[in-house]
Amino acid sequence: MLDNKNRLQLQCKSVLSTLPIWIRKDILDLEQFDFRPNTALIFEEDINPNQVLGKRAEAFIESAIKQSPDHELIASNIQIIDNKTTVGELDYLIYDKKNKEHLHVELIYKFYLYDSSVSKIEINKWIGPNRDDSFDQKLDKLINKQLPLLQHPKTIEYLASINLDVNLIKQQVLFLGNLYIPYCTKRQFPVINNNCIKGYWLTQEQFDESSFGGHLYYLPQKQDWPIDPSSNNIWLGYNQINLQIKEELNNKRSPLIWMKTEYDCEPFFVVWWD
Repeated sequence: MLDNKNRLQLQCKSVLSTLPIWIRKDILDLEQFDFRPNTALIFEEDINPNQVLGKRAEAFIESAIKQSPDHELIASNIQIIDNKTTVGELDYLIYDKKNKEHLHVELIYKFYLYDSSVSKIEINKWIGPNRDDSFDQKLDKLINKQLPLLQHPKTIEYLASINLDVNLIKQQVLFLGNLYIPYCTKRQFPVINNNCIKGYWLTQEQFDESSFGGHLYYLPQKQDWPIDPSSNNIWLGYNQINLQIKEELNNKRSPLIWMKTEYDCEPFFVVWWD
């Protein structure tokens, strides 16, 4: 893989290139923050090498907002504390110069896989790679916990201290998604943004040598999941990667794999649960 500085820059570019999982107010009347960051942004801040992908995404987006000509970042990662207990955190307070309005924006950066067996409702069928997270659970948390935090008495008190009226703040979300559909599936999904589909997922049995034996592979760290696989410069053969995949699956982790063929590079998940 690349050196740490170039990795960080690729991570930043990839996160800033990720698209909203839905458009406008198409899901539960939640309005997406209309933000088109500069994907060529040079990220120059220090990040802890062990910092998780979600926190990295927050830092990348924050840096992009600071450099946006249309927005002013008022505050970020605002801890709301009541009687010495943290009740929640506001991701960003932003002034939209174009529309002349103040915004409270919550960022969500997710990888979801489509599993038709979960539900009859489409948005409930998108789940985390290890089945410990789902699209509908995150929406529920947004609606019932994260967004209502703006109306908490301690939040109102904080806003007043920086001369902001809670009644004049509009709430939006920046829900960015990397979506993966079952292997050999070709279809359009009516609710989500189909441009978020990055690849497919398959089972260990489907990842057989007759179909996949002739290609090269790499198992990236989760921090690198958003990166374009063509940036990679270390590749393994089928037997080597299969050993790594089996180890991940035995530990009930569904790994993301990069595959290099004669013509292209592509990402896919191998899941332990199907």
